[in-house]
Amino acid sequence: MPMPWHRMTHTTSVVPEGLDELVPSQLDVLEAQLDRQESAMTGRFSNASTRAAVLIGASAALGGTELVTSSGNPIISTFSLLLYLLAAVCGLVAMRSTLTKQPDLTRIMTEYAVAKTVSMRQSLLGSRLDSIEVSRVRLLHRHRWLVVGFALLVCAWIASGAGTIYGLANPTEVPPTVINIEGGLP
Repeated sequence: MPMPWHRMTHTTSVVPEGLDELVPSQLDVLEAQLDRQESAMTGRFSNASTRAAVLIGASAALGGTELVTSSGNPIISTFSLLLYLLAAVCGLVAMRSTLTKQPDLTRIMTEYAVAKTVSMRQSLLGSRLDSIEVSRVRLLHRHRWLVVGFALLVCAWIASGAGTIYGLANPTEVPPTVINIEGGLP
């Protein structure tokens, strides 16, 4: 389900329902859990970027090999190269950088100064909760691109193998290279 603010870089300072009823000790627990989730999310984004780089590199290396050692069938070779290219594109899309939502501190401070009933801490926690949700959705999209990319990479590798088997089963005769040396040797 797409979020209406998926392109926003700042969150609003709206306090989620129930957050304003928590006592300070409960807010401490919530903040500690948010710290853990944000740390885990950072690690997951890093892992997804690493996988995307591996996908791009493997697609380039295997696609380059296919280009140099293409099989005897140009249709199979072209299909394999196209799959390698699509796998690399999936890796690039998964690796693209996006800004995560961050609390708009100026807005929160301004609203806190005007509305004494809303705690700044609660407002920041609400913004962090929004940010975690946006990051989760973005990570899910990256994961989907990576799954599709690796599936395409496997299909390209299979097509490349099929082209190699086709080339071995249907060898083409290549005329020998003849080198003519003109003139006499000294």
